[in-house]
Amino acid sequence: MIVRFHHYSDRVRVLEAARRAKELRFEDSRIFFFQDFSSGTQRKRVCTWNIRGIHHPVKRKKILTYLKKEEVDIALLQETHLKDTEHEKLKREWVGQVFFSSFTSNSRGVCILINKRLPFKLESCIKDNAGRYVVIKGHLFGENISILNLYAPPGHPPALITKAFSELAELDCAQSFAGGDLNCILDPCIDKLPAERINPTKRARETADVCEGLGYLDVWRAFNPNNKEFTFFSGVHKSSSRIDYLFVPKAMLYSVSSCDIGSITISDHAPVYLKFSHGEAQQRSSKWRFNNHLLYDPNFIAFFRTEFQLFFSCNNTPDVSPSILWETCKAYSRGLIISYEKSTKRKCQEKQRKLELQLAECERAYNQNPTDTNLKTTLTTRAALNSLLTQKAEQTIRFARQK
Repeated sequence: MIVRFHHYSDRVRVLEAARRAKELRFEDSRIFFFQDFSSGTQRKRVCTWNIRGIHHPVKRKKILTYLKKEEVDIALLQETHLKDTEHEKLKREWVGQVFFSSFTSNSRGVCILINKRLPFKLESCIKDNAGRYVVIKGHLFGENISILNLYAPPGHPPALITKAFSELAELDCAQSFAGGDLNCILDPCIDKLPAERINPTKRARETADVCEGLGYLDVWRAFNPNNKEFTFFSGVHKSSSRIDYLFVPKAMLYSVSSCDIGSITISDHAPVYLKFSHGEAQQRSSKWRFNNHLLYDPNFIAFFRTEFQLFFSCNNTPDVSPSILWETCKAYSRGLIISYEKSTKRKCQEKQRKLELQLAECERAYNQNPTDTNLKTTLTTRAALNSLLTQKAEQTIRFARQK
């Protein structure tokens, strides 16, 4: 017998009651409960859409109704133009969870909407304080999943895209995807109408380099290598372009069944849809990998040489066979490397925390007393924090390329 519950909470209560009962019988026959994990029940639909403001209650209703009609499970919305309290108002009808980054009531703002029927449990949420991206990590059907929603406003530096993708990469989930409005054309020859034979912009090159380095693919282009469809129409320039994207890791592509571009209706951007089967993506290898860039760290080399020589001098004795000594050396070396990396990461996190507190104090002092000295201190601290964050992002991308 197959039972389908209208509400996920009812399904949870039934399964919990069955576990407490331990054994259920009907007419001397034992009853077993199994969850349905068939591909049909696990296939989810994701949508990314620049809605160009959802402040008006009528437009808000139109957007939510449209997404419900399209049976969207996870929606990535850009340019919401909502503050924090207004974003919470989106938690209605089919929307069970909302994760957002706000800016002002008339610019930017991004949010991720999760359907009520998805048993998503949040583990962490990373927000940009300028309303440009939000990254979440959680559990869905017992597996880790991470999502990035990104809006890259015109005129903002291309490093924004690198930073957002590096935040996603640090979460290290096999099931992950990124979407949003990047305001750049990856290939002007086929992603713009009328087509232009010009070189891609700096932002487009940055996006392509980051995706190549982290192993992400433009899903719609992967499914449509030569097709021409567009997500944005400019009435001023009378031109169409594809600037809204959905990206997934290469290992996850085979679990995607379709990727389509919708019609330009409520907004001047078209929604982009992706349908994937959760739980069927290829899992990343759990094998430990050596970070090659440690070989360029003089502190690591000195630490490893000292500790390893001490270990070897104590254990290289006649009663220890060479094969046992070799295997022990490998295990001990791995332990040394892991302990050094964890210690370095812990120091880096502590340094970042101190710089963030110091910057907040400097900004508070400058706001109260805007002198040149306070401004110089604020800019110096901000540059130091930015340099540290850039270094972390570059290290994440380098290590991801190594994988």
